[in-house]
Amino acid sequence: MVGEPTDANNPNLKLSPILKDRLNNTFIAVSFYHQNLLRNTNIISFLIKILKWDVVYHKYMSVNMTKALIQSIYQILGYCCWKNEQNKQYLVKYLKDTFIQHFDREVDLGVTAFLNILFYENDSILDNDDQLKKIIDKIFRKISKIQNTSSEYAVPFLLHLLGNIIYSKKKNIKPYQNSILSSFFELKNQTFIDIHPAILKEYNDQIINATPQMLFGNAKGILIPDQVCHFLSYFDLLTVCCAGKNSFSENISQNLVSIKTIENVLSTPNVHPIIKSGLLHFFFEVYLETERDNFSFYQ
Repeated sequence: MVGEPTDANNPNLKLSPILKDRLNNTFIAVSFYHQNLLRNTNIISFLIKILKWDVVYHKYMSVNMTKALIQSIYQILGYCCWKNEQNKQYLVKYLKDTFIQHFDREVDLGVTAFLNILFYENDSILDNDDQLKKIIDKIFRKISKIQNTSSEYAVPFLLHLLGNIIYSKKKNIKPYQNSILSSFFELKNQTFIDIHPAILKEYNDQIINATPQMLFGNAKGILIPDQVCHFLSYFDLLTVCCAGKNSFSENISQNLVSIKTIENVLSTPNVHPIIKSGLLHFFFEVYLETERDNFSFYQ
């Protein structure tokens, strides 16, 4: 039972678990209806035509549609395929000739965010080894190209895209984990990631000083600052590439981030939980839940 009626303005108003569950299921059902409505009324088809026209105009006439229009379309397409397998299968056939063309062309977080959603647990893409290898290669080429440029802000989103691919792929995963970490190791010039107290303080200050924003409904939160986002995406990618006990990837990650570095972070006072949680997940997959015993680290 929900309980006795309560003043709607009462800040202590609480929903019962049953009512919460019903509201969540209603929201999912309505969202699913809207997603399918956009496909069944050919709105998705029309939006894809606009994207295809843009690809043709750019290729043959060096003319681009407005960036804001392209980003808006990819936002709508991302909404359409979020946890909707039918819409994902409808959209995936345009991956090579349209979506990847936009991804290759410029740094655009709209298409990157859309691809992240499209790839999530999408077997029709992830089980196509030739296609997947080409996509991963394109992502690494883009990361390499934009490093130390004004577009470097996009690197965390690209790292997250790689991590999402590995997380979502369930079969024959080790070769991809190894390939991605080998490429990443070369990209970082095989250097250790040494996290000094001064850097930790800078990250903490960035999180604390981030301006709260309206995120959903009346809920407020912060957007993770760029440098902290890069830091977390980096460790998330290393962590997911070592999941499932993979000694090759674990060895690379241990060469990139020493256990002394992790110890320094965790023992530093007042480190924000957002930072510590990423390091703890990394520590578990890379140093504890390993394919080989790591007793030497703890002697």
